[in-house]
Order: sequence, then structure tokens, then C-alpha cells
Amino acid sequence: MKCPDCDHAYIPGQMICEECGSDLSPIEVPPVVVDKVPEYYCDPNQTMDNIKGCGYVGAMAGHVCPACGNIWEHPLSASAPLPPIVLNPKWVIEGNQTVLYEGRAVSEIMFDSDELSVGCRDTEQGHYPDIDLFTYRAHDPSLSRKHALLFKEDKKYFITVLSQAESTGLNTKTDIIVSGNPRELKIGDRIFFSDAIVMTLTDG
Repeated sequence: MKCPDCDHAYIPGQMICEECGSDLSPIEVPPVVVDKVPEYYCDPNQTMDNIKGCGYVGAMAGHVCPACGNIWEHPLSASAPLPPIVLNPKWVIEGNQTVLYEGRAVSEIMFDSDELSVGCRDTEQGHYPDIDLFTYRAHDPSLSRKHALLFKEDKKYFITVLSQAESTGLNTKTDIIVSGNPRELKIGDRIFFSDAIVMTLTDG
């Protein structure tokens, strides 16, 4: 090896050049810090080119999900909590009760449409709500023909009560949902339509 100042040859490990006295100590080079590749979230509520997001999370410099091929739009920091992923929202009727839906008595209803009307059928007026509570109206006259509307907007869930009876509660019977004022719903919320009919929003 040669001294960088005088080009005099020296033995590796030698600290001082015997020819010119230059310092031959190794120069410490600080490590190069590479920015962390951002973490991405493949949104399952998003569809791009007929491909639905799969919920995959991973570190990647590009914008294509390696799991499903979808475009990744929302970078998240490693410490940031993931947004809730609701893959299969559905309504569950509690207490082994059933409601009429699409002509059948059911205890579970997939929430895969933009909105669901709730009420009691009126054959004379030609009124048939999506979720029919007619069976329970004799025991609870506060149930209306056009009782409520369950709907999705901007990937969020809401209920708007249409009845003026002030009898529909959110999570408790006493937290009355004011008619005409949409209330946002979250997974696990319970809607008290009457003493007999309680529906819970779940992630099926």
C-alpha cells in the first residue's frame, strides 16, 4: 500500500508514514442510511381494472400489490394503525328471530347493496321494504311502513330513521335515533327497532 501524500510504500496496519509523517489511520466512513421503503395497504373496498383489493400490507417501492395485482394508493407508516377492514358486512337478527327478506324468513342479511329499506309491507299500497318487519307490527305498533333506511356512503355505514315514533335506539333502547338525522354505524353496533327486533352489524 502507498501513502496518499507522498506515494511511499508502507505495510498495512502502519499508522504513520515513515517518509513524510502523514497519518495513515483508517478513515471511518459513516454508514449510508437508506430511507425505509414505505408500507402500503391494498384496500379491499377498492376496485381497480375489475380487481378488488385483497387487504395485503407490505413494504414495496412500487404501486402494484404482489398478492392480487391491484394498484396501491394509500401508503401507511409502519407505526400507523391500519384502517378497519370490513370484508363481508352483514346484519344479524338477535334472539333467534327472523325477518322477511327477498321472500324468505332469514336471521342474517348480507349488507352488499348500497341501501336497504326497513319497514312493514302494505300490500294495498304496493309497499314492500327490503327488510320486512310486518310480523312484529301487531306486538309493536311503533314499527312503521317506512321505518328506516340502512345505507353505505364513502365506505361508511349509516342509518336514517324515517319513522316519527321515536322508538328506534342505537346500542341501547334509550339512545333514540332522531328521525331524519343519519347516524354513522360501526361494526358491532346494535339497532333496537323494537323489543323483539334487534339487529347487529357484523363483519361476516
